Order: sequence, then structure tokens, then C-alpha cells
Amino acid sequence: MRYAMPVSVTFCLTGGAAVFLDTCRNRYFRLGPRLDADFQALAEAGPSADLDMGSLVRLGVLQPAADGHGRLNRADAPAPLRSLVEEDLAAPRLGARLAPRVGFAVAVTQARLTSSSLACLVARHRALRQEAAVGGARPANGADLYTLSASFNRLRRLVPIDTVCLLDSFALLRFLAGQGHFPQLIMGVRLNPFAAHCWVQQDDMVLNDAVERASTYTPILAV
Repeated sequence: MRYAMPVSVTFCLTGGAAVFLDTCRNRYFRLGPRLDADFQALAEAGPSADLDMGSLVRLGVLQPAADGHGRLNRADAPAPLRSLVEEDLAAPRLGARLAPRVGFAVAVTQARLTSSSLACLVARHRALRQEAAVGGARPANGADLYTLSASFNRLRRLVPIDTVCLLDSFALLRFLAGQGHFPQLIMGVRLNPFAAHCWVQQDDMVLNDAVERASTYTPILAV
């Protein structure tokens, strides 16, 4: 039998262990040593009779593949090499006219994070990116992605809501989507001690964080 990971579950290998993110349950988790070894063997070489597939299914890590094709959801993201917040952006500032849009994006995102699962927000962004890729979307006002992102970063400081990486990254995505831009959301983790972080990235350019910080995390979700 072929097995696949549920759409809502992704993983990465970091610090010698497999770490999982379940966006439906809004949680990260790890397996015990034996099952961790089984899963890493599965990721490297595929299923075999020696692996405890039943336990991986019961824990929600795997499920029978409906289409007969095995699939493991591992993040695929370019390494972050540049950072917009660390570069001297020569492009013109767009000014305070965007401030209401930035405030609206932050407020709506805060409400959505409270009322919806992470899976819903991820699915919305994935659908927008896929639709843009198929339809060949163009920027709504011709403004450059980097100029808009830099303006968001500046104006975000004026919004009286505490900064949090998850909130700010989804708010930036919402703001940019309204302008016809659809960069990638990346969520990452690290161990010893465990920490999770997220940021927005276009190719190898981090739009709302420093390269040094983003580089310390292993991507577990990229959409």
C-alpha cells in the first residue's frame, strides 16, 4: 500500500530529528525515537515491511494514498541570501496613502488568526498563488514588490497592534495580494531549544526579516 501525508501536515529534518507541523490543529510535534527513525527511513528510502506504518497512520502523520501515489510534504524554499530590511532601498517611498491599507491588513489578519485555523490561511494563500500563476496576474498599480514591502514594513510600526511574526507575515501577504503580488510564505523551526518562526520571501530575498535570523531556521512549510 502507498501512503501519503495529509495536506495539512508538513515536515522537515533538523537537528537529526523529524519535526512536523499540523496546520489544521495549529501545532508542531515530534515522534518518539523509534517512530522518528522509521519516518526518516521512509523519507530516505520509501516504505518497507520493517517500518511501523500503522503507528504513523494512527498519529496522523500518514494516511493511505487516495490516488495510489506516495507523497511526503517537505518544504521546498530557496535559501535566504538577501534581506529587504537590511538593504538601502533606493526606490521612492509611497507615502502615507498606503497607511490605511496596512492597518486594515493587520487588523483583518489578527481577526482571522483568532477565528480560523492556520490551514485556512495557508489554503487561501496557496489558492491565490496558484490562480496568479495560471492567470498571469499583473500588479494592480504597477508598484514594485520591494517598494510595497518596504512601505509596509515602515507603516506597520504605526499600527497599534503588537508585532508577531505570524501576524505580520500573513498581513504582509494580504497587503501585497491586494496590489497584485504573491510572494512565498515560509515557516521554519529549530531545536535545542525548540523555536518556530515565519517570514515572507521572494526568490532568495527575505521581505520582512533579516537573513541572519531566517537562516537559523529550517523551512517546514513553504507556500
